[in-house]
Amino acid sequence: MPGRPVDTIGGVLASAAVRLRESGIETARLDAELLLGHVLHTTRTRLAIDANDPVDATSIKAFESLLDRRIQGESVAYLIGFREFMRHEFAVGPGVLVPRPETELMVERACETIPRLWPTGTVRVLDLCTGSGAIACSLALSVEADRLFITGSDVSEAALAYARRNRAALGLDYRVELVQGDLLRWTSGPWDLILTNPPYLRPDQIDDNPDLIAEPRLALDGGHLGLELIERILVQATSRVAATFAMMIEIDPDQAAEAAGLAARRFPEATVTIVPDLTRRARFIDIERVETNV
Repeated sequence: MPGRPVDTIGGVLASAAVRLRESGIETARLDAELLLGHVLHTTRTRLAIDANDPVDATSIKAFESLLDRRIQGESVAYLIGFREFMRHEFAVGPGVLVPRPETELMVERACETIPRLWPTGTVRVLDLCTGSGAIACSLALSVEADRLFITGSDVSEAALAYARRNRAALGLDYRVELVQGDLLRWTSGPWDLILTNPPYLRPDQIDDNPDLIAEPRLALDGGHLGLELIERILVQATSRVAATFAMMIEIDPDQAAEAAGLAARRFPEATVTIVPDLTRRARFIDIERVETNV
């Protein structure tokens, strides 16, 4: 006797997408596919190909448990245990920020900046607030080993545990150094390139976003205006960067003018640029200073 439509892959996905959508989740279909693919140990492509195949009761029960947790605010990345970033899987879970696709642009820009500002020699790179290590590890995988000395730092030991795990999984134990420290206070530098995706959200932005409930507030909360950590980074960086240096800071689009102003005041001799993401929203502040020989 044929199974009921709801017991097929296609039927289970359709029902789950409706349930997620009714709970206010905009990426309902995508989330359902990722979660079911995780339960069945298969890909989204295979789910489409095998849409008429039955799903056993044990798998349905496990899938529904994940749906319940997703509706309660846990991210899909936490539920399946990883997030893809720059074509590599990074382990994530409670205690570490989930890497976002827009941050990939920072790595791409860093890959362009390194040969332009430093055609030869070794470049000292700091990934500040490294979290899962996605930026540091992705950069290490994108640039020749002898060109970079990369350090990732974070105040959170929980986040660094994931960074170490990802570093090992990608075979980068000897290429990426990981340090626990509060912003730049632990180092005297000088750093050639600083990349950072710091906490930059206002408390109300966090409280009003159900998708952020499960993620560590420490990695999100930038203080009253969202600029507190960014300003501290800029202040501390003034005495810890090389004569020729670049810094890339991820920001909230609404902070662009204020963040750029803070950067210009701390580094009046540098070029400060607001850089948009692929949706044309202001997403990064780039700071560059090139030493001139007098």
